[in-house]
Amino acid sequence: MATLASGLSENSRIKRKITERRLSLEQMMLAGLVDRLSLLIWARTEDGMQGINKPKSVLKALEGIQEDVSEYQHFDSIEAYERKRAELFGV
Repeated sequence: MATLASGLSENSRIKRKITERRLSLEQMMLAGLVDRLSLLIWARTEDGMQGINKPKSVLKALEGIQEDVSEYQHFDSIEAYERKRAELFGV
């Protein structure tokens, strides 16, 4: 079986299954281009200048990878922080 699979192109379903890749190289490169372009466009917006609402990665979505979730929370005021703290610790 390995001998037969070694002759297949990188885009074949069997070769991708063996290497545990969901996308072909072309699909990965196109999704990466879309990601970079969306980041460039976002960077020129008001949200981009403030560093908020970053666009989601198309490549990660197609590969089934979860977006990185920050372990940190940000609060706008001390009161919001105190409410969340009381909610978590029951204080």
